[in-house]
Amino acid sequence: MRQTVRCHQKNSRPMIKFFRRIRYHLMGENKMGKYFKYAVGEIFLVVIGILIALQINNWNTAYKDRKLEHKTLSNLKLDLSLQKGIIQDHLLHERMLLLKVDSCLSMIHSKIKVDRLVVLLDTLADRLTFVTNSVTFDHMGLEGNASNMTNVDLQKKLLEYYQQLDYTKSVVNNNNLYRTNSQFGAFIVNNPMGLELNENGLIDTMQEISPKQKYTLKKQLEARKYSLLNNIEKCSLQMIKTEELFKLVEEELMNN
Repeated sequence: MRQTVRCHQKNSRPMIKFFRRIRYHLMGENKMGKYFKYAVGEIFLVVIGILIALQINNWNTAYKDRKLEHKTLSNLKLDLSLQKGIIQDHLLHERMLLLKVDSCLSMIHSKIKVDRLVVLLDTLADRLTFVTNSVTFDHMGLEGNASNMTNVDLQKKLLEYYQQLDYTKSVVNNNNLYRTNSQFGAFIVNNPMGLELNENGLIDTMQEISPKQKYTLKKQLEARKYSLLNNIEKCSLQMIKTEELFKLVEEELMNN
C-alpha cells in the first residue's frame, strides 16, 4: 500500500507544481479569496488521488485473496480425492481380514485342518496403518489462509472434518497397536494352541485340536473380529464424510 501511495504522490508532483505556481501568482496579486479556493481544490484533488490509490490497492488485495482461495480449494479437492482412495484401500484390507476371521471361526464347528489354520492365523496378525492426507489444511493453519476463505460455513466443516479424521486415525491405529499387535499378535507368538512340528520340521497336520483349544481360538478370533468391525465402522463413516466434503469443496470451487 505504501508503494502505491508513493507512486501516486510521484505521479501527482507536476500537478502540485502547477497549483503551486497558481498559488504564488494569486498571492502576488493579493487575491486571497481565489487563493483559498485553489488551495482547497488542490487539497481535495490530492485526497481524491490518495483514496483512488487506496481503492486500487484494496482491489488488488481482494483479487490476490480470491486467487489464493481458488488455489487452496483446488488443493483441498485433490487432498480429499487422495483421502478417499486411502480409505477405500483400508476398507478393502479390513474386509479381506474379516472374511479370513469368519473362515477360521467356521472351522471350530468341524474338524480343523491345522495347516490351513496356521496360514490364516498368520495373515490375521497383519494390520494396515490408517494414513491421513491433510497437507493443504495444515498449511492453511500455518499460513493463516483459513481467514481468507469467504465461505465461513465451509471453513467450519473443514475444521470438523479434519478433527474427525484425526479421531478415526487414532481409533484405527490404537486398535492395530493394542488389539492386533499386543493381543492377537502375542497369541500367535506364544502358541497357546500348542501347535507342534513333526520330525521333518513341518507343522504336524495330524494333530488333533481339543475342545479347550477351540475355545481359546474362538475367543481370540471373536476379539479380532470385533476390532476389524470397529475399524470398518469408523472408516465407512469417514468415507461418507469425505465424499460429502469433497462435493462441498467442488461446488465452492465452481462458484469461486
